[in-house]
Amino acid sequence: MARLPRPSQAQVLRRYSACPSSPARRHPPALPTPTGRSSGCPGTRLPLHYSRGIAAEPNCSAPKPECLQGIYVKICDLTPFSFSDICEIIQFERLEYHLDGPNQIDWILPNPIMSERETTIYVDYVRDITEDKGEYYWTDPDLEVGSHRTYVPNTAVTVCSALHRHGCTSPESLEVIATLWRDIEPTHDTNIDTIYDLNEETIARLSNKKLISPVDSVVESIVYKWPFPLWSLDLSTKQVNRQDLMQQRALAIQWIREVEARKDPKPVISKGTVIKLSRLHQAYKEERDAIHEAYHKENPCKLGVPSSLGRPSHSFEVLKNALAGLTERQRVDLLAFAWFNRDYIANWPARHKYASDRVADLDLSYQSSLGNDWLSGFERWEKDPADFHPGRRRPTRWSTPIVPRGSQID
Repeated sequence: MARLPRPSQAQVLRRYSACPSSPARRHPPALPTPTGRSSGCPGTRLPLHYSRGIAAEPNCSAPKPECLQGIYVKICDLTPFSFSDICEIIQFERLEYHLDGPNQIDWILPNPIMSERETTIYVDYVRDITEDKGEYYWTDPDLEVGSHRTYVPNTAVTVCSALHRHGCTSPESLEVIATLWRDIEPTHDTNIDTIYDLNEETIARLSNKKLISPVDSVVESIVYKWPFPLWSLDLSTKQVNRQDLMQQRALAIQWIREVEARKDPKPVISKGTVIKLSRLHQAYKEERDAIHEAYHKENPCKLGVPSSLGRPSHSFEVLKNALAGLTERQRVDLLAFAWFNRDYIANWPARHKYASDRVADLDLSYQSSLGNDWLSGFERWEKDPADFHPGRRRPTRWSTPIVPRGSQID
């Protein structure tokens, strides 16, 4: 029997949104296309300036209200410590495009506030413009966003509701609030404690004038969740040249390849010695785990273990004595291997120099604790560096940003 041709994605989506029992009928994801934004497929929309995060040269001039509101919502949720922290956060949130992804430079993405707002509820057919000839993709919302989740309002909604219920939005209350706040303009040194004090002063003035009746739970929401005023800051979308981001991304990838190709200085410790020391560390771990397991069987209600049981005396002393018998240069290599294995960028020269500078300050107990990474670090040094692939996280235990300093969009 001949196989039927595979239906196009547009045909699937038509059937998907037309079926009465489909998730599109039960949840918000696949919504009808807004007027004037038709993509030609019922139940979908085609915003031409969005992608799988990627934007395609929108004509963005005036500030978008959605972006302004989204910035305020984020500030409410984060509660930064100082006004300088807010300025730094807003500087990023205003960007029209930015680099991001598992490796920090995988794709050129649009303003996260605007894109998340669209992709949360709409099916999109979008183009990746990280490259000049990017591919097209279908994106769909998270089907879990719907009736199966309990709605939890964000902090901005909580604050606004508290202000309204508490009587702070009446004309008389607004006049009192404006009198206090009109001349206050935060500086970079203004911290959150100052805002808490001003919020408390606001509540006190309103209460003294009998405009509100303080309720502890509501007052707490206002005092500790009403954030810094933002009227002194530019919240408009900051346009970014996509070609500049493409060049920045290319330079960062080139920098990674050049750094990871460097293998000097060559380690003086042999691989056989590293294997032997790694086995001693494994023996220490097994003895330690056995002691901890026995302790928890005897004390099932206790979460931790006494400090006296933290390190078995015999196996740990054997490991420390083995390290003490090495030359300083060999111990530098072991330190470098351990840190090198955890690094996002396989920058062997930098790690080896750092280990050389620190080895005299680090006792043998700390150096012995790094044994999990000695052999893996040596093997990483032996291998050719992994090539860069967008969306594929580089092999490492931990992740840190990889874009070199000074390469961010100003």
